[in-house]
Amino acid sequence: TGKVVHGFVPSIKIEHGLNQMRKPCGSLLTHRTTLAPKKIGPINRLERRSTGLYALNPTVAGIIKAGASVEALLVLTFVVFIHELGHFLAARSQGIKVENFSVGFGPELLRWPPKPPKQFDEAGNEVKPEKEEGVVYSLRAIPLGGYVAFPRNYKEGEEKDKDGFPEIIDLDDPDLLQNRPKRQRALVYAAGVIANVMLAYACIFSTVSTKGLQQPVYEPGVYVTQVNSAQTPAALAGIKEGDVLLSINGYRLPAKESSLQEFIMAVRESKGAPLEIDIAREGKTLKSIAQATQPEGNLVGAPYSIGILLKGNIVRFESVKAQNPLEAASLSARETGKLMEKTFDGFTSLLKSRSAANLQGPLGVVQAGAQVAEADTFALLQFAAVISVNLAVVNSFPIPALDGGQMAFLALEAARGKKNNRELEESINGYFFLVLFLLSGSALFGDVERFFFKR
Repeated sequence: TGKVVHGFVPSIKIEHGLNQMRKPCGSLLTHRTTLAPKKIGPINRLERRSTGLYALNPTVAGIIKAGASVEALLVLTFVVFIHELGHFLAARSQGIKVENFSVGFGPELLRWPPKPPKQFDEAGNEVKPEKEEGVVYSLRAIPLGGYVAFPRNYKEGEEKDKDGFPEIIDLDDPDLLQNRPKRQRALVYAAGVIANVMLAYACIFSTVSTKGLQQPVYEPGVYVTQVNSAQTPAALAGIKEGDVLLSINGYRLPAKESSLQEFIMAVRESKGAPLEIDIAREGKTLKSIAQATQPEGNLVGAPYSIGILLKGNIVRFESVKAQNPLEAASLSARETGKLMEKTFDGFTSLLKSRSAANLQGPLGVVQAGAQVAEADTFALLQFAAVISVNLAVVNSFPIPALDGGQMAFLALEAARGKKNNRELEESINGYFFLVLFLLSGSALFGDVERFFFKR
């Protein structure tokens, strides 16, 4: 294409559980713990708001659900737009040339400036139009990503433009990204992550300054949200959806968010040894013994699991509202930091598990966002904060084709004291982009299968 393209491929979500990882791969991964609506007792707190309306008028219910899905898709698109806008503004503010700023992938729907009409000479041969100056802005058909395209400084005449004409680029052009000092390139690469963190902070600040941030209150144990099948170790041990697991091998799980990770680690570290589990069900305490196994189809070394999905034992939510702007700023910074830490922990758990069997893609993200959107605007703001932080965190990993990978190449260049082989660097980026794209496709296929064929 004659361009270096910084783009975004959605998406994977991590389902926080014993062996379930369902959602950003590409540049977006999302961590379920703060995305999914929470259950309070037998009913979902978001369902409680709308159940009566849906029962009265199914048509209205369908309209609301469709509208919520559109809202969630718009939020996802906006978060990606902000990420790419960060790269764009960082480049333009330093006088670095940008060829294209696009929201979405696929065919162009809108373009500015408009594409000039084709021109022909007297013999009927097409005449190459003059090269467009400035940035081409475009809106494309698939609103699940975006990109910023920079001119590339390969050999003169080596590249061809999209119409097949040779494209001449001045190797020594100081306004090319690759010809700028390392600190300026680093700012461009890091700007997308910075923009997403700022967006998440703004969303949280808006919430704590107005309605207040909903903070969970825990009771001892962990809550079983799903038993994967009747043949899992948990099901064979008599564990059911809605149970609260109070202890494991004599260790009483405290009334904290950390109980979830403590239970998961105890199962993984059991290496298949019997696990004594105390269960709270309908006011009674039951005892059970489960034996964890390694899930079929995963790579060697995959973590042991008993085949359930869990969340913290949340009994209610308390609203935490800032009393003044200074308190709001401090609380927002703290909550943004906590969200980033949880997201990073979720991704490192995914990498350690070495399993990609249960990824969830953009349909899953939109579906989760639609559930949140049915609650209220402030819930949607928190959803935007979560998605934005996920996009920031995954792009910070030093993986080629992502922002962190470009920073790693820059660090290597600084350590070597000379420029990297640009063609080799592009080849590595292209390979990893393909891997991320295939993972995203696999996640999307899983979304479709779960969404349309789940019984």
